[in-house]
Amino acid sequence: MRRFTSAAGGTSLTLCADFDQTITTKDTIALLFEAAASKHADTRARQRHDETVRALVDAYVSESNQLAARFRDASTTRAESFDAVGLDAFLRSYSEMDLRSIKRVERSKALRGIKHEDLLQLSASVQLMTACPQVLQKVSRVRVISANWSARLLHDVLAPIANTHPDMQVLTNDLVMDSDGTSTGELRLQVQSPQDKAELLRQQRGQSDDLVVFVGDSTNDLMAMLEADVGIVVAPRAESSFAQICRAFGITQLPLVSGESLHTCREKTLLARKEGRRVLFDVDGWEDIHQALDV
Repeated sequence: MRRFTSAAGGTSLTLCADFDQTITTKDTIALLFEAAASKHADTRARQRHDETVRALVDAYVSESNQLAARFRDASTTRAESFDAVGLDAFLRSYSEMDLRSIKRVERSKALRGIKHEDLLQLSASVQLMTACPQVLQKVSRVRVISANWSARLLHDVLAPIANTHPDMQVLTNDLVMDSDGTSTGELRLQVQSPQDKAELLRQQRGQSDDLVVFVGDSTNDLMAMLEADVGIVVAPRAESSFAQICRAFGITQLPLVSGESLHTCREKTLLARKEGRRVLFDVDGWEDIHQALDV
């Protein structure tokens, strides 16, 4: 298969992407809780597990809403220019909130009891976004940078692509396993925050002269999108919290125009930076990215 080379100077492409709801159609974290719940043969024990998971979700939603309320006034209007200081403060608060949630999950042991074979079985139920596999196969280097909690699950899901791709890596967190290969309920963290994702992307930029693209869908992807040569938002929603954050801190979301190349997107990104602005490019799906590779 011929792999992507930009018409401008023969530049190769490093495509970095989030996993959940960027590469996949649905979030897969819930599958991990379901796998752990299935280990409880006793009905009452399973009910207690389900109650624990609901409490964890409720606590996360409550904290998320409180954080959003702190920035609500700013979110109602568009910033005139890129507010780097304000965005950094917001994302640090977001990261702290997310880490508190993770610690609650670990203390609850709600992810205890999962085995490797359970993850392999789960992977068969995970659906990828239309045209995503074709795009990943077409680019020269792929880096999946995800805050998911199971590296094994991601590897199993992506194996059909990775097995024939010359340079594909997965950078994510993982379940801690005991000597019998059973999850303890603890997590080994590598990619927790927006800052973590941005740092991993910077490391990729330092390894080659490739055009570096980051594809994502959520707040946790935002710093990596802004750090990339081109940041792409998959399936954006005008009234989502992500869109509100972009408006509040002076980040413009532009549609990836049909017939527009990724090199052109990079030129627009560079121009915006020189003018003190930041831009991201919206796509309805991976079909739009595939089309941009052919320009």
